[in-house]
Amino acid sequence: MRKSAIPRFLLAAVAFAGLALCGPARAVCTYNPLATSSPVASSLATTLYSFTSPDTAWGAIGIRSDAGSQHDITVFAQTAGSPTCVQSPVGSSALPSGVDFVVGDFRPGRNTAGPWYAQVNRSSGSGSVLTEWDWGTAKLTVDGDPIVRNTNQVVDVYSVFLEAGQT
Repeated sequence: MRKSAIPRFLLAAVAFAGLALCGPARAVCTYNPLATSSPVASSLATTLYSFTSPDTAWGAIGIRSDAGSQHDITVFAQTAGSPTCVQSPVGSSALPSGVDFVVGDFRPGRNTAGPWYAQVNRSSGSGSVLTEWDWGTAKLTVDGDPIVRNTNQVVDVYSVFLEAGQT
């Protein structure tokens, strides 16, 4: 009497599938794109962002933590594999309270437009953080009309043209 090979094949396939399902989990690096002047909230302990600047102005990325929570920000020039996800830091801010921000000069001949990568880390507490990227194509006129800001914003960047010897 001849035995069927099917049960052994199924058993081997199930065992192999079990190994694949039980293997080590691989983290994926996800870079959330930031649009200018559009604050984004996150409740994660670590969040990665990407942003690009036009090559005509200064720019800044800022964060504001919820009350009872503290977050820090670092901007990187390059991505990396998981679990690190970013490399080549270019600027950071880790103030104990208030708004943390990093400013970059993206005018011609300075820094490239990007993309750039920001990592926001919660260092204490359990609250959320608001992150915003802005670049200074808006003009601020000396002795001009006051600017009215939306209270949901974290950072605003303006170009201000000054003349030497003038007060």
